[in-house]
Amino acid sequence: MNFIYRFLAFFLLCFILGCNENQDNQQEVFKEASLVYPTDGMNCQTIDQGITFDWKSNSSNTSIDYTLKLYTDYPNMDSVLSYQTSVSEFTVQQDIEHNKIYAWEVVSKNTSGSEKISDLNLFSSISLQEDIDVSYKLIAPSPQTGTLVNSNGQTYQMLELDWQIQDASGQNMSFDNQTQPIYYNIYMGDSKDNLELVNSTYGPGLSTSVMSEQTYFWRVAYQTEHGLRFSPIWVFTVN
Repeated sequence: MNFIYRFLAFFLLCFILGCNENQDNQQEVFKEASLVYPTDGMNCQTIDQGITFDWKSNSSNTSIDYTLKLYTDYPNMDSVLSYQTSVSEFTVQQDIEHNKIYAWEVVSKNTSGSEKISDLNLFSSISLQEDIDVSYKLIAPSPQTGTLVNSNGQTYQMLELDWQIQDASGQNMSFDNQTQPIYYNIYMGDSKDNLELVNSTYGPGLSTSVMSEQTYFWRVAYQTEHGLRFSPIWVFTVN
């Protein structure tokens, strides 16, 4: 009889432990969403039909509510539009304008009310056409366009990009970044038709990583009271 009791007690203990393990395995996996499109630094030149934002859910629970947050005056994070959806994509048609920098993120909310916030992606809606009628222009890049940059035998190195603003009379402009900050957007790529937003700064001037035996095309855009202004497309090669 003692053997039977011991066997039943052992069986009951295994049953309880097995149930607990199954419950643990069935616990909800709730993580922040992964942003898919637009990718970070992407330039969306075709926006007339709107932009379909796409992300991937990393949660096991299919009952997730999402809030797409679109920051329309980046780097000012106070100007934000919010869109509610229960699926992992949303098309914004009316609120995307030409020649602007945007940021976006997704807030996931589960049935318990917990929230997870995704990474923040930047994208632009800028036409990279040359701007002809300008009050100011960007000139004198460093390195000078067409320059062959010495790699000093290193595969990667940091290179200082520099530029200057001239007014319509050809005079170099001096700006006090404390009282009159100018926000620059720097675009780089392996061809003049493949430029992507790589960084932003209150420069002028930016230190960036370059690779030996590569040719880089780059340009700068900035905002003035006259609107968005672009530099020419410059090029340099690292030997």
